[in-house]
Amino acid sequence: MPQRCRYQTGVFIGRFQPYHLGHAQMLARALELVQVCIVVIGSAHQAASPKNPWSWMVRAEMIRRSLTPEHVRRVVFLPLRDYYNGDRWARALQTGVAQVLAESGIRTDAGSIALISHYKDASSAYLRWFPQWQTLAFARQNSIDATPLRDHFFAALDSGMSPGNALANLRKQVPASTLDVLQQWASGHEPSELAAEWRAIRDYQASWAQAPGWPPILVTVDNVIECAGRMLVIERERRPGKGYLALPGGLLNPHETIQATAVRGLREATGWALDDNTARAALADVQVFDHPDRDPRGRVITHAHYFQLPYKTLPQVAGHDSARSARWLNRENVAIEEARFFSDHFHILDRMCGVLPDGDA
Repeated sequence: MPQRCRYQTGVFIGRFQPYHLGHAQMLARALELVQVCIVVIGSAHQAASPKNPWSWMVRAEMIRRSLTPEHVRRVVFLPLRDYYNGDRWARALQTGVAQVLAESGIRTDAGSIALISHYKDASSAYLRWFPQWQTLAFARQNSIDATPLRDHFFAALDSGMSPGNALANLRKQVPASTLDVLQQWASGHEPSELAAEWRAIRDYQASWAQAPGWPPILVTVDNVIECAGRMLVIERERRPGKGYLALPGGLLNPHETIQATAVRGLREATGWALDDNTARAALADVQVFDHPDRDPRGRVITHAHYFQLPYKTLPQVAGHDSARSARWLNRENVAIEEARFFSDHFHILDRMCGVLPDGDA
């Protein structure tokens, strides 16, 4: 290991969607100063979307292939969910780092852990949440940013360009190894589906572009319904999120209450009408989910209603309106389907019902 290493362990957090030359330069600099670098790959276990097109395994492979054999031995990957809750995310990160160190047999204290940091913008505020760790702050390596790289890729696909040529457009901004991994990914997936999602989101946002005053803030209501050990989910019919699992619900109408929207959204999505008396008796919890990045369409705040139904027989449901289908999912199987859920709907289920395994942060 380099003689000039100042810290035993480094923690490098990123989404790496995709892993570009700026990331590569920052990691190379970090490996000059730390003995072992834990690369935290954010937005893990998400459904594929224009914002998160590549799984954490694909992103880890992008990084791994860019490293020398000596550096590969000194890098450990840690996938991390978004959670859409800052406190929970921070706890999960610290727990994950501790587990990696324990499994690697590395004994260390907080003073020998360095947080690899670069304050890009407001989205980098999380770097200040770990005062117990030392900070290795690096200047911006170049002007490359992952968001426009994804936009260029999907815009090229949207224009009819082949995936291979669309990826080739990124060759000046990403390591050659990243292109190799993405070419292999494109051969086994349908990038055109993600491009269609990208177009749907762009069109949706454009439809609000001329709204006066502040950018629009939408209010929705989602229903978490549990009955006989099963959870009610729908499969979305429309983009964005076409084909993904979601909670039944809908947009708040100007002349109805939040709870009225919950009942209406449930009926319109599943064909099942929950009467008012049952709704009042079965309502176990209401929570607001307002993370600014929770919905790909823009700023959307949802009021989630959790109903615990006393029935032994499951109500009959079927897809209607914006739902391709509706079904009751075994509670034990919800976590298995995590990567199929739209937006933050899996995390709404987990926050309100605890569907992740015990001990998960």
